[in-house]
Amino acid sequence: MAPPLKRAFAVVDLGFGDAGKGALTDALARRHDLELVVRFNGGAQAGHNVVTADGRHHTFAQVGAATFVSPAVRTLLSRFVVFHPTALLVEAQVLSTKSVPDALDRVLVDERALVTTPYQQAACRIRERARGAARHGSCGVGVGETVADALADPGDAIVAGHLRDPGALRRRLAVLRAREARGAAGAG
Repeated sequence: MAPPLKRAFAVVDLGFGDAGKGALTDALARRHDLELVVRFNGGAQAGHNVVTADGRHHTFAQVGAATFVSPAVRTLLSRFVVFHPTALLVEAQVLSTKSVPDALDRVLVDERALVTTPYQQAACRIRERARGAARHGSCGVGVGETVADALADPGDAIVAGHLRDPGALRRRLAVLRAREARGAAGAG
């Protein structure tokens, strides 16, 4: 049986970001000795800025914004987060240069979380460029593309649990690559 939850806070922003969610998450974790940050929506396009008293600065994207607080602080990417494995590897490498050598060990990912692939990221960027002056302002990470693909073909969606089965993952990636290539050809 899991221990009872000590305390929980929800940090949300009803605008378009830049509301200080990263700094607030870090401050709450420090003040209340919190041990878990749950990312419950969005994806790797997040930009949760934290600057510590000792001058470390990081823009947290997938790793929880309280990661500088203590090695005991973990991050859970819920099933509603669009998980970008390659971006997580890059973020972990950057954090290793900022006194967090074990960032990947601190991250848990729900097996049902959608996975953004390089194909979706590329398709997102191609579609955005094809819009010309009517661009949406996408940051090009592929979150919207990933969600759109999952809504259009839920049976082919790649979720974090598929990363444990290389054969199934390769089959799903082949389907996705073909679909994105057809879509990109139509966007250009």
